[in-house]
Amino acid sequence: MRSDLLHHYFWILIVFMLKGTLSGSPCPGMILTRQSAVDSFPLLACDSIGGDLIIRGHNITNLDSLIYLKYVAFNLQIDTTDITDLSGLANVKRCDAIEIRKCNYLTDVSALSGLDTLGFLYFHHCAGIKNLTLTHLIISGFNINYNDSLFEINVFPGNLIDLPVVGIDHNPNLSSIKGFSEITQCNILSIEYNAKLEIVDAFKSLTVAGGVDINYNKQLKEIHFLNNLKIINLPNGFGIRFNDSLRSILLPSMISCSNMYIIHNPKLNECCFIANLLIKGVQFNQLTTYENGLHCNYLADILQFCHINDADNDQFLNQEDNCPFATNITQADADEDGVGDACDNCPLLPNPLQEDSNQNLVGDVCEIAVAGKIGINTITPSAALHLASGDIYIQEPGRGIIIKTFNGLCYKITADEKGVFRSILISCPN
Repeated sequence: MRSDLLHHYFWILIVFMLKGTLSGSPCPGMILTRQSAVDSFPLLACDSIGGDLIIRGHNITNLDSLIYLKYVAFNLQIDTTDITDLSGLANVKRCDAIEIRKCNYLTDVSALSGLDTLGFLYFHHCAGIKNLTLTHLIISGFNINYNDSLFEINVFPGNLIDLPVVGIDHNPNLSSIKGFSEITQCNILSIEYNAKLEIVDAFKSLTVAGGVDINYNKQLKEIHFLNNLKIINLPNGFGIRFNDSLRSILLPSMISCSNMYIIHNPKLNECCFIANLLIKGVQFNQLTTYENGLHCNYLADILQFCHINDADNDQFLNQEDNCPFATNITQADADEDGVGDACDNCPLLPNPLQEDSNQNLVGDVCEIAVAGKIGINTITPSAALHLASGDIYIQEPGRGIIIKTFNGLCYKITADEKGVFRSILISCPN
């Protein structure tokens, strides 16, 4: 063990001795199959690889001697090694693709956040990785699969709006996927066979996709993360299959979808998102629904059920809708009183019972009188009439505000046809 440590630190010393002497010219593609070959890399005096760089072998335990490597022209493959981190790649800025597979002791991939540009990123069969967090990375493809311990994915690409492929599948302990927040277009989005996946808080800006498959995710209860998705434009369409716990799907922005398959989601008891799409005029080449829960298998039943139970056609059933008779697909509720802003008679002050004694459509809580003062949208008025928020609307032309002066005269302030304020002397009201 002591000789191994001495050997390791010897090569670290060589790296620092060679710092500043690297030629900057690329080395040809190469395959490194032993730790000694990795440690000898500084002797090549190059900071880039003109082809593929393949690092393969169980006896490779660290990549420290690659610390001054900056560019790999094609593919960087790390296969069946015993490394625990990627710190030796901290200065790599550009690579066509990185594939990491069967590195069972790898737990830390934070060094990849130093990349400026990456084509595709592949993670396969890395049993030790639990958290995959990448930020500010320009990337064009993403495949994460068969990672037995992976629990969480957080990916926040920098300034990237088009991501051709995202595949996240066969990660049995994956619980949450977050990020991808700037992506507006994706050719293929596939989230499949992640048995413990419960949270997907991602892809919120996605508007156009070639195809989407969300299949065999046993614990996924909601698909509410595609609220801005408008278009599915490839024949493979949109597939939601074999999600045993799925109860709700929302697609409020969709206007075009080639084919849709909603199959074997046994707890999905309503498909009002389909009724909404048909009402909006979306025409499917093929629409397939079967082996789902109640009211989500036969088109006639879907339409009838949703007509009765989703009166405002916003994809929220009446008993779950905070405004059952006013369309509000976001369910916004600023005062958190359980009544949605779209139908709340006092949207900024909690009033769950919606009391309105004078029936003027303004809630009593917004018209509270305190010691001769009236407050609108405030319970602590500081003047005879205190409007905390909102506008005063005078609908009838020619009407205005009457003000009495100190000498007893009254003036009515109105606005002419050009919006210019005019002051007119009038008789004071009785």
